[in-house]
Formats: sequence, C-alpha cells, structure tokens
Amino acid sequence: MSATYSSVNMPTKNVSSNWAFYTHFFSPDNSGHHHKLGLHTALLQQQFVAAMQQLMQRYAIFFRTSTIDTATFLQQIYQHIVVWISGKSALQGQNMPFAMRLLSLHTTLRQQDTLALASLLREWHRANVAVLAQHNIMVEDTFVLPYLESMATTQHISKNPISLNDLLPWLDTLVLLCRYDLEQVNCLLGQVYENYVRNFLKDKQYAQVFTPPSIAALMLQYVETHLYPGAKVLDPACGAGALLLAASSMGQQRREQYAVMGFDVSNFPLWLCSLSWLLQHQQRATVDLPFHIVDDSIHHFLTEDSLAQQFDVVIANPPYLGYNACCQQKMPFFEAMKNKKFALNNVFGINLHSPPHQAKKYAPKPNLYAFFIALGIHSLRQGGVLCYLIPQTLLTATDTDTIRYYLAKEMLIEKIVTFGEKVFIGRGNKQSNNVITSSMIIVARRTQAPAEHAVLYQQLEVGSWKIIAEKRVSQQLLFDNYSNWNFVTQTAFMLQLQERYVANSESLAQYYDHELAKARWGSAFYFDPGYMVDYQKADKEAGEYVIPRLGSSCWLGEKYGYWHSFSDDPRSPYYIRLRQSNQAYELLHTHHKIVWSYSNPQRFHYIAGNKVLIRFQEMAIGSDNEAEILYLLGILNATITHHILSFYLKNEHEKDFLVGLKAIKQYVRIPTLRNEVQQVAKQKVIDLVRQCLTAEQQGDAKNAATLWRSIDVLVESMYGF
Repeated sequence: MSATYSSVNMPTKNVSSNWAFYTHFFSPDNSGHHHKLGLHTALLQQQFVAAMQQLMQRYAIFFRTSTIDTATFLQQIYQHIVVWISGKSALQGQNMPFAMRLLSLHTTLRQQDTLALASLLREWHRANVAVLAQHNIMVEDTFVLPYLESMATTQHISKNPISLNDLLPWLDTLVLLCRYDLEQVNCLLGQVYENYVRNFLKDKQYAQVFTPPSIAALMLQYVETHLYPGAKVLDPACGAGALLLAASSMGQQRREQYAVMGFDVSNFPLWLCSLSWLLQHQQRATVDLPFHIVDDSIHHFLTEDSLAQQFDVVIANPPYLGYNACCQQKMPFFEAMKNKKFALNNVFGINLHSPPHQAKKYAPKPNLYAFFIALGIHSLRQGGVLCYLIPQTLLTATDTDTIRYYLAKEMLIEKIVTFGEKVFIGRGNKQSNNVITSSMIIVARRTQAPAEHAVLYQQLEVGSWKIIAEKRVSQQLLFDNYSNWNFVTQTAFMLQLQERYVANSESLAQYYDHELAKARWGSAFYFDPGYMVDYQKADKEAGEYVIPRLGSSCWLGEKYGYWHSFSDDPRSPYYIRLRQSNQAYELLHTHHKIVWSYSNPQRFHYIAGNKVLIRFQEMAIGSDNEAEILYLLGILNATITHHILSFYLKNEHEKDFLVGLKAIKQYVRIPTLRNEVQQVAKQKVIDLVRQCLTAEQQGDAKNAATLWRSIDVLVESMYGF
C-alpha cells in the first residue's frame, strides 16, 4: 500500500511528522489522553461509534486483500479492534497493565525503532488474546485463533522490513483507547456491530436489532421486583447482551448477584456479549461467563436439557422475522417442523396453530417472535415474570391470536406499553437510519389472573419515558377479544365510533357463507386470494385471460398482461397453481370481482369478466351478482370502513398495513337495513357506484371524485353517523 494512510488525528505528511505526533500523544506528560471523553451522552456515544467505524474503514483500506470476501474481512477487523478494547480492561491487574505498556510504547517511539515497535505491538496483541483466553471467552475454537491465522493484518505486521506507516492502524487503535473512557463501552459494541459490520454479513437476515441501553434499563425497572439475591434470569435472544448486562448492573448497584443465562441464533453477538460482560466485571480477577454458543440454538432448546431449570425472569428483544423468511433461510427450528419432528400445534407446550375449538382451515404463519414468546413462557417458573420488547403486531396479526389467547387465559398480564415514536433510531453507518417497526413491551407473570384483574396500558414518550396516555383494561376483556387487541391502544373517540359501528351493522357472513348467500342473493360469493402463476410467462399483447394491474382508480382498466389459457395440469406452461386457501378455481370464473392489495391497499377495485386472473399478492371477492358486488365495493371504499380497518389493523410506525380476507370477514360489517328508507339508500349506493365506475372508465376523474364523496356520505348515514 502507499503511504497515504491518514492517522486518527492528522493527515500523514511524512514519516518524521508521524513519529513526532505519536511520540507526543503517548508521552506521560501529554494531558491529551489523560482527560478522557466519557460515553454517558448520546452525542459522545455517536462520536465513539463513528470513530470505531472510521478506524475499521482505514484498516480495510490499508490491508485490503482479495483472498477473502469483504464481509469476512470486516468482521475480522472488528474482532481485532474489540480484542484490543477488551484487552485494555482484561490486562488491568496483570504483570504489565495498560498504563505500563503505554510507557514502554512511548520509549520505543522516542527511539524511532520500527522493528522494536512492531515487536512490542505483536507481543501486546498476544497478551490481549492470552488474558482473554484466561477469562474463558470462547477464544480457542471460535473467533480469535481463526482470525489470527487468516487475518491479513497479522501477516502485515510481521513482515521484514517494516515501516512506521505499516503500523499506523495499531497506533490509531491505541489512540482510540486512550481518548475514551471505556467504562460504558459494553453497551456500544453491539451497536457498532449492528450498524456497520452486520450490513455485510449473511446473518443480518436474522432481523436482529440490538436493544438500546435506555430501553434495557426501562425493561429492568419493570421486572426489578422479581430480582432478588440468586434470581435466575434468562434472555433467549441475548444478542450483544444489553438486557443481561443491565440486569447484572442492577445487581451490582444493589450488591446482589443474579444467575443469568443467554442464548442467541448467531455466534458473533455471543462473543460480543462475553467481552461486554468482561468489561463490566473487569475488577474481578476471574469472570464466570454465563453465555454459551449453541449450534442450532432454537432447536436445541426443544430437544436438550438446557432449559430444564425454570427462571424467575425471562427478558428479551427477540428477532422479528416472517415465517416464510425463516423457512427460506432454513432456520433449524423451521427445518425441524418441515421434517415433521414436531408440529406448530405444540411449540414448547403452546399451540401456535389455532385457538381451542377454532381450528384454522389454512396453514398459519406466525412471526419468529411468537416462537420466542412460547419459549419464554415455557422457561418461567410458577410466579416468574416475562418481559419482552416486540412489535405491536402482537396486538393485531391474525396468526398471533393463539399467543394472545394463551397470555390472556394462562398468564397474569401486568403491563402493555407502547411508544409515541420509533424506538430503534440512530442506526446505520451514519447513525441516521430508523428501524420502521411499532415497538411495544409486554410484562406478564406465570400465574392465573383473578377475575377482576385489570392490565395497565401506557403509551410513553421515547427517551424521557413520560406517560402520554394511561388506562386500565380488564384482562377478561382481552380474553374475550383475543382475536385482536388493538382496541387497547385506541382513544375514547375511536372506541365510541367502533361501538356505534357495531351496533348499527351486521356480519358479512350472509355473503361468505355460501348457503346463506345462495338463499338470500341467489349467488355464491367467493372470498379468495389470488392464484400462483409464473408471471414471466404472461403475454403483454394478447391472451384468453386478463391479468389486471391495480391502479389509483376503482375501475381496473390497466393490465399487467395476459395468460393464454387455463390449465390445472402442473406440466402445462400455463398451469394456474392453487394456494392452500383457494376455493378451487371458483373465483377465477365469477363475472364480477372486487380486488385489493393485501399489503397497504389504497383502494378496493372492481373488474368485470369471468376470465380475470387475480395475482398472488392480491385478495378478491367474486360473484355473479353484480348489484351486491357494487354495494360491497361502496361499503369497502367508505371512509368509515377505512377507520374500522385502521382501528383493528394499523400499528403506528409499521411500514405495512396488511388487509387479508380474514380481516375483511371479521371486522368489516354492512349496515343493518331496518326500514324501507335504508333499502332505498342501499339501491342508491349501487347506482352511484355504477355511475362512478363509468366516469372513471371514461377518464372523468373530477366527476368520479364527486360521486365517491356522495357515496361516502350516504354510507355513513346508513351506519347511523
């Protein structure tokens, strides 16, 4: 490499200026590295994280190698720097502690002996590794030795001849260590890993977002009454250990010790966790580390004895990952289900498939965090407490209804806490990204709730933890409404609106129940998802079946393309594959359809024709009864319906608003027609919708908008608003 490498504090002009700078910086008389910067404020923490990332970038530039990929190389560099950080603490109390080594470094710098300087740095590095090995931090078989054997920087520092420029990254690492008071650095190691290194790693797909220290402290407050001398604490998704380190810190403040254990699906965060533990307990000569690397960790929980003991506190920020993504990544637990080693209806003793007596006709796909909740409950002793930081989709997602059922029936829910802002902020390389998720904390004890028990709900302001909203909600009410808990977060106004809506409406069952529909309307209504086809085989010009493209208007005029012919033969190039929940091909051949996007629907759309192929990520209602389809279209596009769907399904800060068929059946209701006036109003809605679709088809957007406003007013009046 060329000698254009820049040191932490000044550009390289020539070798002599570098010697002068480092000699002065590490001089015992230099106060520059005696008045260290703390890490007690967010700004200082950001500066430290930025300095770490800058140092890593310089290592990467200086020691670029083509023999290993970028991800591996960056991870090795990160390990290298963290070993030095940990070694600074670990060497305290050894024969040659950090301060004495700095004196030796200064002497060597004054002599400007490059070979002696390289030898000193190599020996210092070996001492770091050796002292970490004494602390039993998984050194030999997992991280340090493999990276020592393969890391380009290790070979680079051993070459002969060697120049001062070859040693600048090591010296800049020491500058970093001297500049900062690293007493609180343990909470930042995971943050640097997440924000910089993990962007390049394969295991970033585990959707791990490490817990901010302030949130960890808040969660510990919620469980502190369950922490007593000798209490057993488990974090089954410990990551870099923020929650367990916070528990240990609370124990130190109380002069108590807790037995803690942590597991994770990835090895590297566990290594960080162990190093952080060492940094926090550096005053102890030996540190008994409770963290373990467990291959196939979630599967291990099921089949081995590791969780035979019960815990007083289970606290976690588990990974959030969709079911399909878990299957695609072949996560061990999901591979075991695929191989029928166990089933979704018995995950750590909890049925994640269906609530009792309500077997689902489709295969549910709960998020990964639901499995961790089941694991947490399973791991609790009687009377123990669970405290989880999870997305607010726990309150709304269709396939977490079984977890809601179990929590309300078998646990005493102490507290549900949501936040007025995003919790995971300041992420990414430049500390400017926010993770889009609607976080919440749930606190629950493993004991039966009394009939009169009320759950405390709070909404907090992030950072200050000021209470924005607070109320008590009957746990019996949660049990009675386990299909959806989003009402807990709603304002009094929205609760009154929903109550009035229900009072003046009736179920959609008269449409989706085929016998009722045929008896009442003379036609069946098929509530179905779209079909699975290879869209690359769609023809853009012509074909027997139309594939519509959802646009901004309700009338579907745009086309994705055409499908040449119908085939239910898997060998055919025009095979139309059914999804598990499809009612055969009945929807395909209905003459009138309402179509919408499952994810973030803007409108409910209409299309006519019995050869319309609905796409995979779209939902539809199909029938041969045109009038009733137009009536349902008017109802579904009404503002009141949007409010109701938001009431049940919308989570603040979530990027996706998912409206499936079950949600439509469960939450959307039609006005009760009690008299002839309301019957007339219904017919008027049908007529106006027909006029509106005609206007959209003719490109008269202004007239269509006016008609939709009229429909909106009419529908609201039918609901009694």
